[in-house]
Amino acid sequence: RTRCSVFFQDDGFGRSGLEGTRVALWNNGLAIHSNASYDRSLGDTSKALADLSKRTPPEAVVVFAVTAPAVDFICSASLLPSWESVWYLLPSVVGEDFGDSLGGDCASRVRVFVSRTLPDPTNSSVGVVKAFQQSVDRRCGAAGACVYTSQALEGYLGARLLLQAVSRAGSEMDAYSANPSDSFEPARRAAREALLQSIYDAGMFSFEKLRVGPYGGECGNAAEVGAVNLGCECNQGMHNVFLTELVPGTPQYLPSGVLVTPYGFVRRPEGDVFFESCGVSVEYRPQSEQPIVFGQSASFSGDTAGLGTGMQRGIRAAFSFTNDRGGINGKEVRLVSFDDGYNAARAISNTQEALS
Repeated sequence: RTRCSVFFQDDGFGRSGLEGTRVALWNNGLAIHSNASYDRSLGDTSKALADLSKRTPPEAVVVFAVTAPAVDFICSASLLPSWESVWYLLPSVVGEDFGDSLGGDCASRVRVFVSRTLPDPTNSSVGVVKAFQQSVDRRCGAAGACVYTSQALEGYLGARLLLQAVSRAGSEMDAYSANPSDSFEPARRAAREALLQSIYDAGMFSFEKLRVGPYGGECGNAAEVGAVNLGCECNQGMHNVFLTELVPGTPQYLPSGVLVTPYGFVRRPEGDVFFESCGVSVEYRPQSEQPIVFGQSASFSGDTAGLGTGMQRGIRAAFSFTNDRGGINGKEVRLVSFDDGYNAARAISNTQEALS
């Protein structure tokens, strides 16, 4: 499919999606066939659809919109002449119930794909998903009492990252106050900066072997040692995108006696993409251009956090010195750090993960 259009909401999220699509298509020798936006505050998608329909019908449309406008656009577009076989690709902002939002009639006549950056929240064979499910079960009182959703898994991972960052931020966080008085603002500012810096200093986070990051501020943010953070000007979360497709399930009768067909998402592994830092695909990057990455397991939390932090800064200073002079045989040198809390078992686990 070569005629790819973009429908997006006119804000930062939508415009970033438009630009990302433009780059992705360009890298594959294609260009955006057409594009149109809608005002999210109004929610009316009719003008955008009318603008897109003035050109040759697309073969696929990338949709950057929240659920309600996305449903309205897709269902309306599917009724247009020559739009019957159009594919629709959405980012993971839509939930597992998107098929219900479309409704049976609309869902049956469209082909919808959703890209997701998290593992399947029902797949307990993935370590972090199993931990997530166990936490949800404890919260809900029994196994399976609450539904495991992608949104809940995203919140779970975000909370775990935040808790690790707070524990690493140190005493600056203790001074934080919710008191609205201006006199407390310096303490609040210091706490926020300490929290953000703890994320930048960690660079990478790992939850049951699921890696998140790298994170970093502006390149060269560690001016005192001249080091460049692994994730500088990057702040990447996940390192993979999983493709899923909306498909019909087994028809079932409602209590009212009405027969309905539920729709849910299934994996399409052939569409999965895996990335290095900041969206550079390993698949398309020649081996000769890939960086040399070293792993470090050290203590970045607890009473011994200073040991790991100091060592990390020194290593990054040395790597920055080398990279400024062309790297090693023209290759950039990077450091990926893991927190072992000065625990031997965690250090072994971190080393094994770094080598895997």
